[in-house]
Amino acid sequence: MSASPVALPSWRRQFLVLLVAVLCAAVAVLRLPLTYDLTWFLPTAETTAEAVLTERVGQGPGAELLFLRLPVVEGAPIDDGRRAQLVQALQALPGVEQVVSSMVPSDASSLAALPAQLSAQLLQRRWLLYDLPTRTEDWAALLAERAYDVQSAFDDEFMFAVAEDPSLGLLTLADRLRAARSSAVDDRTLLLLTAVPAFDLDAQTALVQAVTAASQSVYGTAEGVELFGAGAYGVALNGQIRRESIVFSVLASMALLTLVVLRFRSPRVVLTIALPLAAGAGAGAVALAALFPQVHGITLAFGFTILGVVVDYPLHLASHPAPRQVWPTLRIGVLSTVVAYLSFQFSGVDGIRQLGTFAVAGLLGAALASWILFRQPSHRADPGAEGQRAREPVGRLRHLPWLLALVLSATTLTLAGRLNPDLGAMTPIPERWRTAEATLREQFATLEQRYLVALAGRTEAEALVATDAATGLLDEAIRARLLADYQPVTLLLPPPDRQRARRDAIAQGAVAASFERALADSAFTAEAFDPFRQRLQAIADTPQSLPLLTSAELRQAGALRRLIDAQLYPVDGGYRSIIFLRGVEDAGALSAFMDARKNEEPHLAGLQVVDLKQTSVGLVQRYQARFVMVLGSVTLALPVLLWLALGTLPRALWCAGTLTAAVLTAAVLMSVLHGALSLFELIALLLVAGLGLDYALFFSRIAAAPLDVEERRRVTGAVTLCAASSLLVFGVLSLSSIPLLEGLGRTVSAGVLLAYLLARFGVATRKP
Repeated sequence: MSASPVALPSWRRQFLVLLVAVLCAAVAVLRLPLTYDLTWFLPTAETTAEAVLTERVGQGPGAELLFLRLPVVEGAPIDDGRRAQLVQALQALPGVEQVVSSMVPSDASSLAALPAQLSAQLLQRRWLLYDLPTRTEDWAALLAERAYDVQSAFDDEFMFAVAEDPSLGLLTLADRLRAARSSAVDDRTLLLLTAVPAFDLDAQTALVQAVTAASQSVYGTAEGVELFGAGAYGVALNGQIRRESIVFSVLASMALLTLVVLRFRSPRVVLTIALPLAAGAGAGAVALAALFPQVHGITLAFGFTILGVVVDYPLHLASHPAPRQVWPTLRIGVLSTVVAYLSFQFSGVDGIRQLGTFAVAGLLGAALASWILFRQPSHRADPGAEGQRAREPVGRLRHLPWLLALVLSATTLTLAGRLNPDLGAMTPIPERWRTAEATLREQFATLEQRYLVALAGRTEAEALVATDAATGLLDEAIRARLLADYQPVTLLLPPPDRQRARRDAIAQGAVAASFERALADSAFTAEAFDPFRQRLQAIADTPQSLPLLTSAELRQAGALRRLIDAQLYPVDGGYRSIIFLRGVEDAGALSAFMDARKNEEPHLAGLQVVDLKQTSVGLVQRYQARFVMVLGSVTLALPVLLWLALGTLPRALWCAGTLTAAVLTAAVLMSVLHGALSLFELIALLLVAGLGLDYALFFSRIAAAPLDVEERRRVTGAVTLCAASSLLVFGVLSLSSIPLLEGLGRTVSAGVLLAYLLARFGVATRKP
């Protein structure tokens, strides 16, 4: 490929653009706090269920769990001694509150099932958490159970626990609060209950490194040790994205550099082409820093790929000895693409708005930098030369290619195309990780995150009263076999009035009197329960010795804080209380059951059964429909905008039709390849639209303007170079092992190739 003459800018202009780009980058680095909260890419909630969903994403007790799989040695059974040593080492790590394995007994009568945090925090005020019987017959039944228990018990600690509280209510409570039951877990799996927030990447990194080091110290190697859970994924993906971004950036840059050097054979041209891209990135980052308090990491990742369209600007200008002649067509492409990305501002999602802001500012910044670099002084054209060019044959536009592609792709999408409503598709977590974690959660019977009951109150106390009232309905639902169990925050934090009533029952002697009558007719001696009797008497003498529990006090303990924060938290206008459900077979039947009875209780007017999975599907579908509507509106407006800019309706229809056909055909290919289109693939298709519009505008210029043979060759060569550069960059990205980035690379690569081919073969040059 021979080099073409290039109108190189002066060193002064190049230095000016580089200086501005560096300053913008410095400002962005200093003022761009990053976040990785997925809720930034969720639309505004319109219902209570959607509000709960956006509040729950990445939160709750399930988000702070880590599953550890021990190394597998062929033909060797698990070494119980080493595993016990590892459990002890893990339990001592900062941030690890409890380690659960299949060695932990699941029997509620065992003190081993009682978390240490519960026994230390609540032992002295246990009787505020559950009711002690006030009827003699109830105590008689309990004492009969204890007589059976102590006959087979050889544990002194258990015997002492019975003497302190013959109801054993704290053990029953602890069994309901345990985050896992491990009777069905294989010997090679451990569950770590942590106090590290899932989105605290630094703390999660330190924890993962500590867990890996502990495994290596016990087993001599960390090879074969696997970690699953939100925190582990964040650490792994952060490292993976860093590695792949470096590798793929180097590969893409080398490929693009090789292409440009082969085309222009000048290092200075390469620098000139790179400057508008740097300026665009700097302008986009500064716009984000100025308009948003935080920036999502996905915004930057996608934003830089969206800016891939701006590399076409200097490539077109550098390919022409008179860049001034290219500007009219290039300007139309820039403004049309800016209008398309402005539609992001109507998405109703903060993350998408950020993407639009970054893209618009980046496009304008890159276009301005290109204009500064390739600006030429105006001069009068030679009339003779124009007359000679006017007599050159021009081409004609073929409408059959884009019409045929448009009809076929639109028909296919209408009949078989679908959007992926899975909220998990918005994360870069590989499917095999999610599948493995789901299996582990099922084995450990961890607290389910899908079904819950949401309640509200103007104050924290009102929310607790509503929760307490809802437990009665849920007990009825259990008897109706609509669910297996539930976990309300009131297990740890009963309403103040309920705590006060339990204390009064003890202080006024109702508990002690009924107990003494039952004890006289039991198999136990009177002295067997002296610790219990003494504690009851102390409370009766001084009720203030049993102060009421408060949420602030419970939040001081790690495990308790995690449970309280997950189930009771402030929202706009009051407090939200969450009751987690387990074993729900039919959410619709349960919801109907609760709705039919909640009107009987004045505190339950706001009760709602929430299926988080179904809610997430509805939320994503509603947003996708809105996004598609916005894109459709832009597509319909594009021919009008192009008509106003180009001044000719046939050319405007051809450009818009070619572009739309390419985008829809790429959507068909991705839908077939992936089964459905995700939100980020829709955004990638908008990038295809920006690139495809550039190809259509410049190829249509061949048919619309009196260009000589050499000029047509320059236009064709420049567009081909732009398409090849985009194919190289996004083709490299399609090799990523991260599904999100791989999908982006595939979508844009396919779209670029289709847009180029439809535009290239949509123009027929007339012969002289």
